[in-house]
Amino acid sequence: MTDANNPLPDKLLLGLARDFKLGPLWDFANSAVGANSVHKDFFKVAEIFLSNISRLRSQLIFWIFAINFSREIERYEIIAEFEGTGKIRPDLHSGNRPQGIQDRVKALYGESIARQNAMTQADVKAAEAILLGISRESFSFLQLVANSSPIPTNMGIEAFLSSLLLGAWTAFESLAADLWEEALNVHPHTLAVLKTSEKRSLSILCKDMGLI
Repeated sequence: MTDANNPLPDKLLLGLARDFKLGPLWDFANSAVGANSVHKDFFKVAEIFLSNISRLRSQLIFWIFAINFSREIERYEIIAEFEGTGKIRPDLHSGNRPQGIQDRVKALYGESIARQNAMTQADVKAAEAILLGISRESFSFLQLVANSSPIPTNMGIEAFLSSLLLGAWTAFESLAADLWEEALNVHPHTLAVLKTSEKRSLSILCKDMGLI
């Protein structure tokens, strides 16, 4: 059934569980990247590739940050409301809270950021562990959205993940082109043998180029 204000059938607005494989994405977003084991002749190529991959990781992490930010702000709004009125009104939503409460929310959030910065300076590893826990919890809410949201929301998640996939493929294409160009510049005579009919394994070729 549809109406003028909602052209989508009711069945498309129902919550349908979707497995977006967010687990592997979480691992990807929190994985360490580096070019320490790359041959010196190709370090610049690897650096560019890893920079492109880092951008993709940041896209995913931003979603997690946005979820955590929203949850924190809502929590501080409840605290500020209770401090100011002595109660919590279910009908008082974020959009119509008094200015005094809004100012208190900003102050509470500022205090939270200051504590996080102080913690990071005092003990980096402890701060990273806490932030990892916060991110993991926020990620679970992203998973909850994917599992229970209506189709339009899931379509948005799918579009976002598609953009990550396209970005990853573009990064790989750029890597392949840059790597081949640099390889030709570094070992032009060795790679010239590829024009012959001689069959050579990749491992032999890499040994001849001094890569392994």
